[in-house]
Amino acid sequence: MTKQHNKVLAYYKSTNFDYEHFWAGKRALALHFGYYDSTVSSHEESLLRMNQVLAEYAHIKETDTVLDAGCGYGGSSIWLAENIGCNVVGATIVPYQVQKAKLAASKSKSRNRLKFINADYADTKLPGASFDVIWGLESIVHCDDKAAFVKEAYRLLKPGGRLIISEYMLRQKPKLTESESEILDPFLKGWMMPDLLTLEQYRKYSESAGFYLFKTYDLSGNVDKSLRKCRRNASLALPFVGTLQKLHMIDKIRRDYTIANYVLYDSFKQGLWSYRVVVATKQK
Repeated sequence: MTKQHNKVLAYYKSTNFDYEHFWAGKRALALHFGYYDSTVSSHEESLLRMNQVLAEYAHIKETDTVLDAGCGYGGSSIWLAENIGCNVVGATIVPYQVQKAKLAASKSKSRNRLKFINADYADTKLPGASFDVIWGLESIVHCDDKAAFVKEAYRLLKPGGRLIISEYMLRQKPKLTESESEILDPFLKGWMMPDLLTLEQYRKYSESAGFYLFKTYDLSGNVDKSLRKCRRNASLALPFVGTLQKLHMIDKIRRDYTIANYVLYDSFKQGLWSYRVVVATKQK
């Protein structure tokens, strides 16, 4: 277990209440942002819509086997199994998330197509060439060696398999100034993200690993409303987090998490990062 692993475990232990009660949704079981378009009328619908959009980008079929890398509570895994009919393995290093995902899967009509394991998505120990799709929805940001994850994804994919990563990506040009990096820092620190990569860094890692086709999508406009909801939620708690920490009612991790939720929208609107999707394909 690395230092970053321990940080991520501590983060999800501390913030679990917030995610479960103020974000995830009973059906969606999501730890990610929502996708808003004309078909969406609620927060939970936006979370489910994100699954649908990404599944279309990755061309996921009923005959596919998918690895949900950093599966959280299993929401995307269950959606994929129920709505597409594919087999899904969800992997997370957080034991509680495995338990919650297994419980949710046991109530699903597609439970026979679902499996959840406690594993590091950058070093799964799973057999090579055993998946058609590797799915990373706002989870790879926690990885301190994203190049290693991309290499592991390539190893795990069958020929013609697809890697899809959907997350926050750093502005490439112009390079962030020192003052802009300081604006972004509370977001990174509060969400236990070692760094954000640019789109070109992901392209470089993908090509280096052996992927031959690299497609990108910009969903910044579709997640804007979801980011604003995150900020609104945080604004209600922000005036009290310092006092609550002093009274030992919350810890430093949860305080920093609340601050991150508040400032992330500002850094987004200032153009320091955008919300992107990359799909890389392994040669047949």
